Amino acid sequence: MTNTAHPTRTWFITGATSGFGLELTKAVLARGERAAITGRRADRLAAIAADFGDRALPIAVDVTDATARDNAVAQALQHFGRIDVLANIAGRGSVGGVV
Repeated sequence: MTNTAHPTRTWFITGATSGFGLELTKAVLARGERAAITGRRADRLAAIAADFGDRALPIAVDVTDATARDNAVAQALQHFGRIDVLANIAGRGSVGGVV
């Protein structure tokens, strides 16, 4: 069901298989919006997208590869016709001291 309080937007979400990216993906799709969801694990992406039909486009991509990024954007544009919101969440963090 589409939430009429918000227009249907198309999101491009990197890092959609875990952490904040996964939670954002769930929220966006639950609101009835559309999303190209990206990550390195095609199996996880497919599982996340399974309940959302054509509104979720899973794209396995290594965001450190410029050609792969370009191809992912092209796939999203071909599928949805536009991208309204980019959520660039992919990445790793580390915490520690430097001596």
